[in-house]
Amino acid sequence: MIRDENGTLFTSLKAACRHHSTIDDGRMYVKLRANGSVKKAGHTFELVANDSEVVKDYEDKRIMERLNEIYQPDEIEKILSGEGLARPVEYPRIVLSGGHHRLAIISDTHIGSRFSPYEWHDMVAEKVNELECECVLHCGDLVEGMRIGRIGTQMYELTDLGFEAQRDRAVELMKKYDLPIYVISGNHDAFFKEYAGADIVRAIADKVDGMEYLGYDTADLEVDGAVLRLWHGGDGSNSYAVSYRLQKVIESLTGGKKPAILLAGHVHKFCYIFERNVHAISCPCMQMQTDWMRGKKLAAHTGFLVLDFEAYDGCICNLSVRFFPFYG
Repeated sequence: MIRDENGTLFTSLKAACRHHSTIDDGRMYVKLRANGSVKKAGHTFELVANDSEVVKDYEDKRIMERLNEIYQPDEIEKILSGEGLARPVEYPRIVLSGGHHRLAIISDTHIGSRFSPYEWHDMVAEKVNELECECVLHCGDLVEGMRIGRIGTQMYELTDLGFEAQRDRAVELMKKYDLPIYVISGNHDAFFKEYAGADIVRAIADKVDGMEYLGYDTADLEVDGAVLRLWHGGDGSNSYAVSYRLQKVIESLTGGKKPAILLAGHVHKFCYIFERNVHAISCPCMQMQTDWMRGKKLAAHTGFLVLDFEAYDGCICNLSVRFFPFYG
Protein backbone atom coordinates (compact mmCIF):
# COMPACT_ATOMS: atom_id res chain seq x y z
CA MET A 1 0.00 0.00 0.00
CA ILE A 2 1.05 3.62 -0.54
CA ARG A 3 0.69 6.55 1.87
CA ASP A 4 1.06 10.20 0.86
CA GLU A 5 2.33 13.10 2.95
CA ASN A 6 -1.20 13.63 4.35
CA GLY A 7 -1.42 10.08 5.65
CA THR A 8 -3.97 9.02 3.02
CA LEU A 9 -3.67 5.39 2.02
CA PHE A 10 -3.86 4.09 -1.54
CA THR A 11 -3.87 0.56 -2.90
CA SER A 12 -1.16 1.32 -5.47
CA LEU A 13 1.33 3.95 -6.64
CA LYS A 14 -0.80 4.46 -9.73
CA ALA A 15 -3.87 5.20 -7.61
CA ALA A 16 -1.88 7.67 -5.46
CA CYS A 17 -0.52 9.50 -8.50
CA ARG A 18 -3.94 9.65 -10.13
CA HIS A 19 -5.38 11.13 -6.93
CA HIS A 20 -2.74 13.89 -7.02
CA SER A 21 -3.05 14.47 -10.78
CA THR A 22 0.45 13.27 -11.60
CA ILE A 23 1.74 10.39 -13.73
CA ASP A 24 3.59 7.41 -12.33
CA ASP A 25 6.42 5.86 -14.31
CA GLY A 26 8.88 3.01 -13.99
CA ARG A 27 11.60 5.15 -12.39
CA MET A 28 9.28 6.21 -9.58
CA TYR A 29 8.42 2.59 -8.89
CA VAL A 30 12.13 1.58 -8.81
CA LYS A 31 13.00 4.40 -6.37
CA LEU A 32 10.01 3.53 -4.21
CA ARG A 33 11.05 -0.12 -3.98
CA ALA A 34 14.70 0.85 -3.30
CA ASN A 35 14.22 3.67 -0.81
CA GLY A 36 10.77 3.05 0.59
CA SER A 37 9.64 6.50 -0.58
CA VAL A 38 9.68 8.74 -3.59
CA LYS A 39 8.89 12.41 -4.29
CA LYS A 40 7.19 13.88 -7.31
CA ALA A 41 5.33 17.09 -8.12
CA GLY A 42 5.61 18.27 -4.50
CA HIS A 43 4.14 15.07 -3.07
CA THR A 44 5.80 12.33 -1.07
CA PHE A 45 4.73 8.71 -1.59
CA GLU A 46 5.75 6.18 1.04
CA LEU A 47 5.59 2.42 0.77
CA VAL A 48 3.62 0.91 3.64
CA ALA A 49 3.94 -2.73 4.60
CA ASN A 50 0.74 -4.69 3.89
CA ASP A 51 0.05 -5.19 7.56
CA SER A 52 -3.34 -6.83 8.05
CA GLU A 53 -4.53 -4.19 10.50
CA VAL A 54 -3.49 -1.35 8.17
CA VAL A 55 -5.25 -3.03 5.24
CA LYS A 56 -8.38 -3.64 7.32
CA ASP A 57 -8.47 -0.03 8.52
CA TYR A 58 -8.10 1.16 4.95
CA GLU A 59 -10.86 -1.12 3.65
CA ASP A 60 -13.19 -0.13 6.50
CA LYS A 61 -12.56 3.53 5.75
CA ARG A 62 -13.28 3.04 2.05
CA ILE A 63 -16.48 1.13 2.84
CA MET A 64 -17.70 3.87 5.17
CA GLU A 65 -16.90 6.54 2.59
CA ARG A 66 -18.95 4.64 0.02
CA LEU A 67 -21.81 4.09 2.47
CA ASN A 68 -21.86 7.79 3.32
CA GLU A 69 -22.18 8.59 -0.38
CA ILE A 70 -25.22 6.32 -0.77
CA TYR A 71 -27.08 6.28 2.57
CA GLN A 72 -28.26 8.69 5.23
CA PRO A 73 -26.80 8.35 8.78
CA ASP A 74 -29.98 6.72 10.14
CA GLU A 75 -29.94 4.23 7.26
CA ILE A 76 -26.30 3.35 7.98
CA GLU A 77 -27.24 2.67 11.62
CA LYS A 78 -29.92 0.23 10.45
CA ILE A 79 -27.45 -1.52 8.14
CA LEU A 80 -24.84 -1.87 10.88
CA SER A 81 -27.44 -3.19 13.31
CA GLY A 82 -28.58 -5.83 10.80
CA GLU A 83 -31.93 -4.22 9.98
CA GLY A 84 -33.11 -4.02 6.41
CA LEU A 85 -33.99 -0.88 4.49
CA ALA A 86 -37.03 -2.39 2.73
CA ARG A 87 -39.62 0.17 1.79
CA PRO A 88 -43.31 -0.71 2.18
CA VAL A 89 -44.82 -2.48 -0.84
CA GLU A 90 -48.47 -2.37 -1.86
CA TYR A 91 -49.48 -6.00 -2.25
CA PRO A 92 -52.42 -6.90 -4.50
CA ARG A 93 -55.59 -7.91 -2.73
CA ILE A 94 -55.92 -11.66 -3.20
CA VAL A 95 -59.31 -13.37 -3.25
CA LEU A 96 -59.28 -17.15 -3.57
CA SER A 97 -62.98 -17.87 -3.69
CA GLY A 98 -66.16 -16.41 -5.08
CA GLY A 99 -69.28 -17.45 -6.89
CA HIS A 100 -68.71 -20.84 -8.51
CA HIS A 101 -69.69 -21.43 -12.14
CA ARG A 102 -69.51 -24.44 -14.44
CA LEU A 103 -70.07 -23.87 -18.15
CA ALA A 104 -70.00 -26.20 -21.14
CA ILE A 105 -68.16 -24.94 -24.23
CA ILE A 106 -68.75 -26.24 -27.74
CA SER A 107 -67.63 -24.75 -31.03
CA ASP A 108 -67.48 -25.38 -34.77
CA THR A 109 -70.20 -28.03 -34.80
CA HIS A 110 -70.68 -27.59 -38.57
CA ILE A 111 -74.08 -29.27 -38.53
CA GLY A 112 -74.94 -30.48 -42.02
CA SER A 113 -71.43 -31.73 -42.78
CA ARG A 114 -70.84 -35.47 -43.21
CA PHE A 115 -67.73 -34.99 -41.03
CA SER A 116 -69.88 -33.91 -38.04
CA PRO A 117 -71.46 -37.01 -36.44
CA TYR A 118 -74.94 -36.30 -35.02
CA GLU A 119 -74.47 -38.81 -32.20
CA TRP A 120 -71.71 -36.67 -30.70
CA HIS A 121 -74.38 -34.21 -29.59
CA ASP A 122 -76.14 -36.97 -27.64
CA MET A 123 -72.88 -37.74 -25.81
CA VAL A 124 -72.11 -34.10 -25.04
CA ALA A 125 -75.65 -33.31 -23.91
CA GLU A 126 -75.68 -36.29 -21.57
CA LYS A 127 -72.28 -35.39 -20.07
CA VAL A 128 -72.95 -31.67 -19.51
CA ASN A 129 -76.26 -32.46 -17.83
CA GLU A 130 -74.56 -35.07 -15.66
CA LEU A 131 -71.95 -32.46 -14.64
CA GLU A 132 -74.75 -29.97 -13.86
CA CYS A 133 -73.40 -27.24 -16.12
CA GLU A 134 -75.26 -23.92 -15.93
CA CYS A 135 -75.36 -23.36 -19.66
CA VAL A 136 -73.73 -24.09 -23.00
CA LEU A 137 -71.63 -21.50 -24.85
CA HIS A 138 -71.14 -21.94 -28.60
CA CYS A 139 -68.29 -20.08 -30.33
CA GLY A 140 -69.59 -20.07 -33.89
CA ASP A 141 -69.92 -22.14 -37.06
CA LEU A 142 -73.05 -23.80 -35.77
CA VAL A 143 -73.83 -25.12 -39.26
CA GLU A 144 -71.70 -26.03 -42.25
CA GLY A 145 -73.45 -23.57 -44.57
CA MET A 146 -73.31 -23.61 -48.35
CA ARG A 147 -70.89 -21.52 -50.35
CA ILE A 148 -71.86 -20.64 -53.89
CA GLY A 149 -68.26 -20.57 -55.11
CA ARG A 150 -67.67 -24.24 -54.32
CA ILE A 151 -71.17 -25.68 -54.35
CA GLY A 152 -70.17 -28.23 -57.02
CA THR A 153 -67.77 -30.00 -54.68
CA GLN A 154 -69.41 -29.10 -51.36
CA MET A 155 -72.54 -31.05 -52.36
CA TYR A 156 -70.58 -34.25 -51.72
CA GLU A 157 -69.67 -33.15 -48.17
CA LEU A 158 -73.19 -32.31 -46.97
CA THR A 159 -75.79 -34.48 -45.27
CA ASP A 160 -78.30 -31.62 -45.22
CA LEU A 161 -78.71 -29.40 -48.28
CA GLY A 162 -79.92 -25.85 -48.08
CA PHE A 163 -80.97 -23.32 -45.47
CA GLU A 164 -84.11 -25.08 -44.20
CA ALA A 165 -82.52 -28.53 -43.98
CA GLN A 166 -79.52 -27.30 -41.96
CA ARG A 167 -81.73 -25.09 -39.81
CA ASP A 168 -84.08 -27.96 -38.93
CA ARG A 169 -81.21 -30.38 -38.22
CA ALA A 170 -79.53 -27.83 -35.93
CA VAL A 171 -82.82 -27.22 -34.08
CA GLU A 172 -83.18 -30.97 -33.55
CA LEU A 173 -79.66 -31.33 -32.17
CA MET A 174 -79.60 -28.18 -30.03
CA LYS A 175 -82.82 -29.20 -28.28
CA LYS A 176 -80.98 -32.22 -26.86
CA TYR A 177 -78.97 -30.06 -24.45
CA ASP A 178 -81.93 -28.98 -22.31
CA LEU A 179 -79.82 -26.08 -20.98
CA PRO A 180 -79.62 -22.37 -21.78
CA ILE A 181 -77.46 -21.94 -24.89
CA TYR A 182 -75.63 -18.73 -25.81
CA VAL A 183 -74.27 -18.69 -29.36
CA ILE A 184 -72.50 -16.47 -31.85
CA SER A 185 -72.30 -17.10 -35.57
CA GLY A 186 -69.12 -17.79 -37.50
CA ASN A 187 -67.94 -17.53 -41.08
CA HIS A 188 -69.69 -20.74 -42.21
CA ASP A 189 -72.98 -19.56 -40.69
CA ALA A 190 -72.54 -16.31 -42.60
CA PHE A 191 -72.50 -18.05 -46.02
CA PHE A 192 -76.31 -18.01 -46.12
CA LYS A 193 -76.43 -14.34 -45.14
CA GLU A 194 -73.72 -13.39 -47.61
CA TYR A 195 -75.48 -14.92 -50.60
CA ALA A 196 -79.15 -14.95 -49.57
CA GLY A 197 -79.48 -12.42 -46.75
CA ALA A 198 -80.64 -15.16 -44.33
CA ASP A 199 -79.34 -15.29 -40.73
CA ILE A 200 -79.46 -19.01 -40.01
CA VAL A 201 -78.24 -18.89 -36.39
CA ARG A 202 -80.95 -16.40 -35.47
CA ALA A 203 -83.50 -18.63 -37.22
CA ILE A 204 -82.30 -21.64 -35.20
CA ALA A 205 -82.36 -19.73 -31.90
CA ASP A 206 -85.94 -18.65 -32.59
CA LYS A 207 -86.98 -22.32 -32.67
CA VAL A 208 -85.02 -23.59 -29.62
CA ASP A 209 -86.30 -22.66 -26.15
CA GLY A 210 -83.55 -21.17 -24.00
CA MET A 211 -81.20 -20.53 -26.91
CA GLU A 212 -80.02 -16.93 -27.26
CA TYR A 213 -78.29 -15.58 -30.34
CA LEU A 214 -75.66 -12.99 -29.33
CA GLY A 215 -74.63 -11.82 -32.79
CA TYR A 216 -72.01 -12.35 -35.46
CA ASP A 217 -68.39 -13.23 -34.61
CA THR A 218 -68.03 -11.59 -31.16
CA ALA A 219 -70.09 -11.18 -27.99
CA ASP A 220 -69.46 -10.51 -24.31
CA LEU A 221 -71.17 -12.18 -21.36
CA GLU A 222 -70.86 -10.91 -17.79
CA VAL A 223 -70.65 -13.37 -14.89
CA ASP A 224 -70.36 -11.85 -11.40
CA GLY A 225 -68.80 -8.80 -13.03
CA ALA A 226 -66.21 -10.83 -14.98
CA VAL A 227 -66.40 -10.53 -18.77
CA LEU A 228 -66.37 -13.68 -20.89
CA ARG A 229 -65.80 -13.01 -24.58
CA LEU A 230 -66.98 -15.39 -27.28
CA TRP A 231 -65.01 -14.85 -30.48
CA HIS A 232 -64.92 -16.73 -33.75
CA GLY A 233 -62.65 -14.77 -36.08
CA GLY A 234 -61.95 -15.38 -39.73
CA ASP A 235 -58.20 -15.85 -39.59
CA GLY A 236 -56.42 -19.15 -39.12
CA SER A 237 -52.96 -18.16 -37.96
CA ASN A 238 -51.62 -21.32 -36.30
CA SER A 239 -48.55 -21.38 -38.54
CA TYR A 240 -45.97 -21.19 -35.76
CA ALA A 241 -47.70 -22.82 -32.78
CA VAL A 242 -51.19 -23.65 -31.58
CA SER A 243 -50.94 -20.78 -29.08
CA TYR A 244 -49.78 -18.20 -31.66
CA ARG A 245 -53.24 -16.98 -32.66
CA LEU A 246 -54.31 -16.47 -29.05
CA GLN A 247 -51.11 -14.59 -28.25
CA LYS A 248 -51.52 -12.19 -31.17
CA VAL A 249 -55.17 -11.53 -30.30
CA ILE A 250 -54.31 -10.76 -26.67
CA GLU A 251 -51.47 -8.48 -27.75
CA SER A 252 -53.97 -6.46 -29.80
CA LEU A 253 -56.41 -5.89 -26.94
CA THR A 254 -56.58 -2.38 -25.47
CA GLY A 255 -55.72 -2.35 -21.76
CA GLY A 256 -59.15 -1.38 -20.52
CA LYS A 257 -61.01 -3.58 -23.01
CA LYS A 258 -59.65 -6.99 -22.08
CA PRO A 259 -62.03 -9.78 -21.08
CA ALA A 260 -61.30 -11.99 -18.09
CA ILE A 261 -61.86 -15.08 -20.25
CA LEU A 262 -61.52 -15.32 -24.02
CA LEU A 263 -63.17 -18.28 -25.78
CA ALA A 264 -62.00 -18.54 -29.40
CA GLY A 265 -63.44 -20.73 -32.14
CA HIS A 266 -62.71 -21.19 -35.85
CA VAL A 267 -59.33 -22.99 -35.96
CA HIS A 268 -60.50 -26.36 -34.55
CA LYS A 269 -57.64 -26.49 -32.03
CA PHE A 270 -57.58 -26.76 -28.25
CA CYS A 271 -55.15 -24.59 -26.32
CA TYR A 272 -55.13 -22.68 -23.02
CA ILE A 273 -52.79 -19.83 -22.15
CA PHE A 274 -52.77 -17.08 -19.52
CA GLU A 275 -51.42 -13.80 -20.88
CA ARG A 276 -51.94 -10.16 -19.82
CA ASN A 277 -54.31 -11.43 -17.12
CA VAL A 278 -56.56 -13.01 -19.75
CA HIS A 279 -57.53 -16.68 -19.55
CA ALA A 280 -57.48 -17.45 -23.28
CA ILE A 281 -58.88 -20.71 -24.61
CA SER A 282 -58.87 -21.92 -28.19
CA CYS A 283 -61.85 -24.27 -28.44
CA PRO A 284 -61.87 -27.74 -29.99
CA CYS A 285 -64.41 -28.58 -32.67
CA MET A 286 -67.15 -31.14 -33.22
CA GLN A 287 -66.19 -31.82 -36.82
CA MET A 288 -63.64 -34.42 -37.88
CA GLN A 289 -60.77 -33.47 -40.17
CA THR A 290 -62.30 -32.61 -43.53
CA ASP A 291 -60.80 -33.30 -46.95
CA TRP A 292 -59.93 -29.61 -47.20
CA MET A 293 -58.11 -29.63 -43.83
CA ARG A 294 -56.27 -32.83 -44.75
CA GLY A 295 -55.10 -31.20 -47.98
CA LYS A 296 -53.89 -28.18 -45.98
CA LYS A 297 -52.19 -30.47 -43.42
CA LEU A 298 -54.37 -29.11 -40.61
CA ALA A 299 -55.32 -31.31 -37.69
CA ALA A 300 -58.71 -31.17 -35.99
CA HIS A 301 -58.91 -31.33 -32.18
CA THR A 302 -62.34 -32.85 -31.71
CA GLY A 303 -64.22 -32.68 -28.40
CA PHE A 304 -65.77 -30.18 -25.99
CA LEU A 305 -64.79 -28.28 -22.84
CA VAL A 306 -66.14 -27.82 -19.34
CA LEU A 307 -65.00 -24.61 -17.68
CA ASP A 308 -64.99 -24.33 -13.87
CA PHE A 309 -64.20 -21.00 -12.27
CA GLU A 310 -65.03 -18.73 -9.37
CA ALA A 311 -65.67 -15.04 -9.93
CA TYR A 312 -65.72 -12.24 -7.39
CA ASP A 313 -66.20 -8.55 -8.05
CA GLY A 314 -65.21 -8.85 -11.69
CA CYS A 315 -62.14 -11.02 -11.08
CA ILE A 316 -61.54 -14.70 -11.80
CA CYS A 317 -60.41 -16.25 -8.51
CA ASN A 318 -59.50 -19.64 -9.94
CA LEU A 319 -60.12 -21.48 -13.17
CA SER A 320 -59.81 -24.96 -14.58
CA VAL A 321 -60.44 -26.20 -18.11
CA ARG A 322 -61.41 -29.82 -18.74
CA PHE A 323 -61.02 -31.08 -22.29
CA PHE A 324 -63.17 -34.05 -23.25
CA PRO A 325 -61.52 -35.24 -26.48
CA PHE A 326 -63.15 -37.41 -29.12
CA TYR A 327 -60.66 -39.88 -30.56
CA GLY A 328 -60.44 -43.63 -30.92
